[in-house]
Formats: sequence, structure tokens, C-alpha cells
Amino acid sequence: MMMMSLNHAPWASHSPLARRPRAFSSSSSTLSRATTHARSSNTSSTTSSSTTTDSRRQLGDTAVPVAAAAATEQAPPTTLSVDRRAALLSAAAAAATLALSPPTPAYSATPPTPSERPTARVALTFGLADRAVKSAADRTLGDRSIIPLDDAAQNELGTVVVALYGGRAPATAANLVAATNAGLLDGTTVSRIIPGEYIQLGRQGARRQGEVELPKGFSLKPNSDVSSAAALRVGAGDRPGTVALSLGENDEDPAVRSRPGYVPFEFFITTGPGPAPRLNDANVAFGRVESGFDVLAAVVRTPTFEPDARQRQLNRFAAFVGDERADKVARRYGRPLRAVVVLKAAVLDQEEGGGGGGGAVAAAAVAG
Repeated sequence: MMMMSLNHAPWASHSPLARRPRAFSSSSSTLSRATTHARSSNTSSTTSSSTTTDSRRQLGDTAVPVAAAAATEQAPPTTLSVDRRAALLSAAAAAATLALSPPTPAYSATPPTPSERPTARVALTFGLADRAVKSAADRTLGDRSIIPLDDAAQNELGTVVVALYGGRAPATAANLVAATNAGLLDGTTVSRIIPGEYIQLGRQGARRQGEVELPKGFSLKPNSDVSSAAALRVGAGDRPGTVALSLGENDEDPAVRSRPGYVPFEFFITTGPGPAPRLNDANVAFGRVESGFDVLAAVVRTPTFEPDARQRQLNRFAAFVGDERADKVARRYGRPLRAVVVLKAAVLDQEEGGGGGGGAVAAAAVAG
């Protein structure tokens, strides 16, 4: 079982700060090197910014050694006019000042710490129905769900396996493990699909409508991760396959969020292909997809409710003037027109003692 580490990405070693002149001299050769340094400063800074990796922490990352900087050509000594020499003296002095700053250390690969290892793995099996809800003819008196579960079971898309990092967001990971073991995700639906960004599931509400309904005697753990700087620091939208607690993207009904003892549970899985930086700093990343990206791609292809630009403008204006219906309409954006159902959710393995906290995954191997 592969263990993954989480580290800051290093600064590129070929930054202009990494190439410093050894000392300042009044000789013509030193002035020539200072001239070359001054002329190439813009090009060097551009190269550095384009090759420097994002310093945001990401779940499951392993530090990569920094690439060696390419050698720069030294221009031959040239005869400078007095005016040019006077102008370049200041540039050489600035370069010498940069040489006094301490070098930036390169990060090396380090063994994973307990907080950076998966503490549990959860398998989510998806199915796709022909329509969003059952037709009137298919509904029966006392029907427990209006979602066409049987149709979805006949069109299984596959399984997505996610690794949870309870050391980074212990309460969030523990709540997902507990809800999965209780069967609360079985028969629920994907509530929102935003192509190029994420799919969202775990919406709380009525089970009859394909939402997560907490039974009597079951409660989610109070979640302190929502106010944890360490949990919010991990980029939720930096890469595809990130599993994050929906805070900024939460589309649950306000009546649900206002219930006494309400605890956020809805989560999303980023789908890519590129990053979605707007999701950063507003959602709690607590897991990563290990397998099943092809299944995510199949889910993303599901048609959704997408209003045109004019309807969006009208809805924004309605929200501006205080029309409460605007928020209700906005929550329907990205709603699948065919039910994408979680046919089965199962905990594959988890550390001894639950889904939160640090430590390696204990091979419990619970059958999915």
C-alpha cells in the first residue's frame, strides 16, 4: 500500500536570487558581469516565475528534488563609456546586495508523517439512471424514494476509491467513515455537476429525494476543521481528484442548514482537467482519488440544468434586489437531468480507532 507525503513545493533553484555574484569589484570584468546580470534580470525573473511550482500544500504530495539551474553565458569584457559606467555602478551594487541575503534551502524528499498518510479508504460505486426521478406511473403509495434506483443499478458506471487524510481533517474524515458504515450514502445522488471543476454529493435532506438523511440516534461529529487554518491551507481546487468538504460550494437548503446541531457533511470531488483556484481557501480538502478517474469522467458527461446567460443575469438582479427565489434557483445550477446514484458506499480499510487522527492505515480489508 503506497504511502504519500505532503510537503511545500520548493522554490526553483535557478531563481535570480540563486545566481549571485561572488563579490563586487571595480575591475572591467566585474562590471561586465554586472552588466550581463542587469540586462538579463527581466528574462531571469520571467523564467523563474514560469518554472516555480505552487507552494500550496497538496494532499498526498511527495517533495521532488529541485532541478539544477542552467549555466549562464558570461559576456566578454567591453569598453564602457563614463556615463554608462556610472549608471551600471548602481546595478552592480544592487547585485552585490542580493548576494548578502541567505540562500534559500532546497527541500528534499522526507518520509511521510502520520498526518500525511491515508487514515481510511472509501469506495463509491456509481450508477446512471435514464431520468432524474421516477415517472408518476412508476411511483407507488408509500414509495421510499422518487429516485429510479433500479434503473441506475442496471447501468453501473464503476467504482471510485478515495483515500481520506484524517490527520489533516480528523472530524471531516471521521464523519464520512461513520456515515458510510451506517449506509447513509447508499441510494443518494450526485446533487451538482460543474464540468471542468467538480461533482458534489452527500447533500443533507430527505432520503426520499436522494439526499443524506440522518436517522434518529445518529449524529455527525462536531466539526472543528471548518475553522482550522491547517485544514483550509490545503488547496481544494489545485488538482483533479481532490475530495473536499463543501463550505463555499454548499448548496443545501437553508432550512437544513438552520437546524439545531447542524454539521456540514456535503462534499465534492474535483474532476479537472485543470485546477479550479476559486475553490481554494473556502473548502476543507480531506481526501484524494486513488482510482476511478474514468468513472468521474463518465459522471461529468451527464447532462445538467444550465441556464443561458440572460437567465443568469436576471437571477443575479433578483438576488441584488432581495428576491429570496433567486437563491433557490441558483442552487439548481448544475443539477443532473439524469440521476447519478451512489449504489453502494463502503469503507475498504481504516486505521484502528476510527477515521480521524494520524497513523498508517491498518489493513482491516472490509469487503465492499
